[in-house]
Amino acid sequence: MATIALTAIAGSLGANAFWLGVAGFVGGMLDQRLFAAKINTHQEIGKQSDLKMQTASMGTPIITGYGRARVAGNIIWGTKFTEHVHTSTQSFGGGGKGGGGGGGSITTTTYSYTVSFATAICAGPIKSVLRAWADGVEIKMHGADVPIDYTLYLGDEVQQPDPFIVGIEGADNVPAYRGLAYIVVKDLDVGKFGNRIPSLTFEVEFPEDGVEDIIRNVTRAAGLPVEKIHMEGIANMRVEGFTVAGDKTFRSQIEALQTVFPFDGFAYDGNIIFRKRGTGDVVTIDADDLGAQENESEESALTAVRTPDIDLPKTVKLAYISKDRSYQDGTASYTKAVAHGVNEVSLDTSLVLKDSDAVMVTEQRMKEYWASRTSFSFKLSTRYATVQAGTLIDLPYNGRSVKAMVTNVSYGQPGLNEITAHLIHGQTFAAVKRDLDTAGKELAPPTPTEVRMELIDTAQLPNMEGAGVVFIAAASKIYYGAHLYRSVDNGVSFSLIKSDIRAGIIGDTVSALGAGTPYTWDNRSSVDVRLVSGTLESRQEIDVLNGANLCIIGEELVQYRSAVLIAENTYRLSGLLRGQFGTEHHIKGHIPGERFVRIHADHVEKLTAPTADWFKPYVYRYGSASYGVTHESYRQTSVTIRANSSMPLAPCHLEGQRAKGGDLVITWVRRTRGDGDMKDYTDVPLNETAERYECCIVKDGNEIRTFAVHVPRAVYTAAEQTEDFGGIQGNVRVRVYQISETRGRGFVREEII
Repeated sequence: MATIALTAIAGSLGANAFWLGVAGFVGGMLDQRLFAAKINTHQEIGKQSDLKMQTASMGTPIITGYGRARVAGNIIWGTKFTEHVHTSTQSFGGGGKGGGGGGGSITTTTYSYTVSFATAICAGPIKSVLRAWADGVEIKMHGADVPIDYTLYLGDEVQQPDPFIVGIEGADNVPAYRGLAYIVVKDLDVGKFGNRIPSLTFEVEFPEDGVEDIIRNVTRAAGLPVEKIHMEGIANMRVEGFTVAGDKTFRSQIEALQTVFPFDGFAYDGNIIFRKRGTGDVVTIDADDLGAQENESEESALTAVRTPDIDLPKTVKLAYISKDRSYQDGTASYTKAVAHGVNEVSLDTSLVLKDSDAVMVTEQRMKEYWASRTSFSFKLSTRYATVQAGTLIDLPYNGRSVKAMVTNVSYGQPGLNEITAHLIHGQTFAAVKRDLDTAGKELAPPTPTEVRMELIDTAQLPNMEGAGVVFIAAASKIYYGAHLYRSVDNGVSFSLIKSDIRAGIIGDTVSALGAGTPYTWDNRSSVDVRLVSGTLESRQEIDVLNGANLCIIGEELVQYRSAVLIAENTYRLSGLLRGQFGTEHHIKGHIPGERFVRIHADHVEKLTAPTADWFKPYVYRYGSASYGVTHESYRQTSVTIRANSSMPLAPCHLEGQRAKGGDLVITWVRRTRGDGDMKDYTDVPLNETAERYECCIVKDGNEIRTFAVHVPRAVYTAAEQTEDFGGIQGNVRVRVYQISETRGRGFVREEII
């Protein structure tokens, strides 16, 4: 009753948090004094009432793999969750001076849960499991201090049932899972995984990695007789990684390989022949045999069609699985600088590739598209019955002999075959040197290199929802993901705030970006950028206007049309849009060595800093996801987030007009951070809780007078000018800021008016 009475009194005083807190405290004291009650409370932490075992996905195909690949696990056995209870009691109060006999205790019961389970990995036998991830976070699998108790089975044909499972289920109830690689995890503490079994993925090393091995196995799985399969010139082709699922067709698996490796497959006389592209015996076609039995003229016996430049691809893109980025999805591209068209060819493969190899594959494909631009059609007698799809021919054309590859053979009139072929060049398939065509591979995963990370605290960008949003970009030459930790106690302890950061495109300027002008194309300036890793590409003007190729150079947001590779990992950027998204005040003063970051959803992560964290110099540590925060490769820095994305943009059209008596009327136009498209007779959104500005008069670099106004207008009277300068001024330097309730002053507009 005492507490209720005092709370009511506090309400009559305004019911603010302070008085309510006092009321509760005093009431509690009166309760204890008046009633001398012993207070005993009990609390529970971590109690779960509905823990369910994750079940296996029925019908999931068993994966077969080659090289090294990341494979998702599928639960095949598990126990019920085991509850662990820990109880502690803490006493307080009682027996104090003045009697009353109060006091009490708090009993805390803490619950935790463990579970044991087995997860199928892939078809065996495998060589080893190199790494594993739980819910996307890497867990240590080898050496000391492994965080989980597990037994790994490689999937050979002699493996025995797991003793741990046998001890629970009985010897007669446990299969050996021969031919299946799987892992048994014992008594896993699931608290850190939301009291559930985490999603597990594994980096698996398989015993085979040759393209020949893959073709032989997939053809056998398709029911084709092995003796009918012939392979020529592909013995040294090796994959970094490739997985084959039971639900994939023979054709799709072969096409995935052909996207990367230069070989063709064709049927002949009941056999299937796979041959390295551009190799094999060459059949010479006699000019007299063209158009045989057709009485055609020499000019009409051979038809040649050359694809115009405008119809050939300017850009080739490849989607793949990146070995350098912990098997995340990767994209590489190659743009032909001298091409006049705008066509883009998109390729997709399920192969694992190094990022550098992926770029070289796109270059190789581009060379092939352009080399085969000339196609031929002609007829041959059955004398040339051995000429089939894939056959190389020497063809008489324009008084000389050219090499072509047959693409199709069809049967026309009796005794005649209709042939189509396309021109090839001798170096088309060999000019780009690739590791993909060399035998052997490293026996251990390459060591992650030191991570470069940038926190980008810039103006608000499209789709940047909320206040205090910054971007994170990370990169390294050998990239396995990155973690970012933060310390709020000056480096004493760190907590993980962002895990498995995707690979970014980061570098430094080699040259200084010259001064330019905002709002129009800057076709005079260019800047050279050297990247840590990744690639850049040119885009059409309309694509750039729609948001493509956005980057930050120093603190200026820039877009570019052209990206030309001028040296290893070095690009020249030109066709620029400067000072984008309100960063026009950073256009001047660039120097060599400034940061370059490509800003795209595929290459940056978003981090939202709460208002309480703004303007605080927190300590951050970052490094490879393969290591922990204390590893020597981790780097430490102090960063103060200023929430520039929440700053109002600088007003525009700052002008002044003289009124009677010498008063100066200062006006400007408000800008918006979002939804600023032009609309007839409609002002842009305010983006703030209220419209407020500070208009400042500047003298000798100092703001000597400030007008706080709620409209885009201020009056600097003649009397005020006289007070500040000794008389009415012909010109005055003025600064205007829009004011944010959360961020304060926005970006400044400064003019002499």
